[in-house]
Amino acid sequence: MSNNYQRTTLKNGIRLVSERMPQGRAVSVGVWVCAGSRNEAKKQNGISHLLEHMVFKGTKSRTAYEIATSLESLGGHLNAFTEREYTCFYAFVLDENLSQAVDVLADLVQNAVLNEHDLQNEKRIVFEEIRNLQDSPDDYILDIFIRMACADHPLGRSILGSYESLGKITKQDLMEYRKTYYTPDNIVVSAAGNVDHVHLMDLVNAHFSSDSKVLASQTPPITPGKERFQKVHLPVNQVHICTGAFAYSYKDARKFPLLVLNALLGGGMSSRLFQNLREKKGLAYSIYSFADLWSDTGLFGVYAGISPKNTEEVLSLISEELVRLSDSPVAEEELQRIKSQLKGNFILSSEDCQSRMNRIAKMEMYTQQYMTLDEAIDAVESVTQEDIQTIAYDIFKERKQYTTIIEPSQSR
Repeated sequence: MSNNYQRTTLKNGIRLVSERMPQGRAVSVGVWVCAGSRNEAKKQNGISHLLEHMVFKGTKSRTAYEIATSLESLGGHLNAFTEREYTCFYAFVLDENLSQAVDVLADLVQNAVLNEHDLQNEKRIVFEEIRNLQDSPDDYILDIFIRMACADHPLGRSILGSYESLGKITKQDLMEYRKTYYTPDNIVVSAAGNVDHVHLMDLVNAHFSSDSKVLASQTPPITPGKERFQKVHLPVNQVHICTGAFAYSYKDARKFPLLVLNALLGGGMSSRLFQNLREKKGLAYSIYSFADLWSDTGLFGVYAGISPKNTEEVLSLISEELVRLSDSPVAEEELQRIKSQLKGNFILSSEDCQSRMNRIAKMEMYTQQYMTLDEAIDAVESVTQEDIQTIAYDIFKERKQYTTIIEPSQSR
């Protein structure tokens, strides 16, 4: 275990993790609420993200403008984001301003006033966010792909929600959702940078409620969707393809071979997909693979943006690459190159306190265990040719694939 990593569970149930980086003057601190779109009722889809917006509109002691200037005036940064299984409110500040950052974050999470006028305004803003997503087919297709794979399970619903579901959410709904999920037992506070753990613990104890409450039941396990192929017609010029299958959870030890496979297949300019479909054949401007890892499952997939005339050829070539990984061992030289690439990525990201803050928070939320950078590198180094072939076979041959295509409307 790193001497710079520390973990404490406070009396109120908040889990506090920190990693000290004494060589700099910056600190990144985040308040992670272990609830996202997966925790929403169908009729309230989008409430997690809407609440994330609403807390910035004012608290009992700060106006929206005062929130906006609270850390910016110090040269810092304040923001938030919502994912399927968590919502994060975070700040990036000088070490001398950590107290102000914790104060502001605690105020947002606990004391937002959630008034009706702001709610209507924020709904309009989120509607614009939805329109923006729908105008970005390379992003929108991932939402469609996940929705098809996860069927009607909450994990498959859009983080942003829909016009219909958002339109029905009330102030009371927001207050009840906050009361249910924004509790100390369901919060991880994570910090990385030039931070002292004991000082951070004192700040969190001072600014967060001492009330403790056991969280209600979690969502049921996922049942994979039965529909395997879907075409969507939109007013676009390109065809957008997303194809893939269920993979592994964040806590599954096979995630390290999966990370190696992902980097090898579509994780950069030197990857097989990029080299073969873009550089050699000129069939795609954008092509990559991805792995989404959640608490109990995950999805692995490939995205490509292409000319309509190349759809069948590209689908065939992607399939060939997937089959090749299943049927033929990766050359040792290629495997070592990918391992070196991942090692470099790990080390470079560890130089950034915001990346480290994110990393230790996710480890705490998903595994309650800390893995040092060296241990993560060792896990990658231990991946064998057989490991790659085994998980490729498991994902691409044993599991049924899902394919989503966005193509131009006929009128274009």
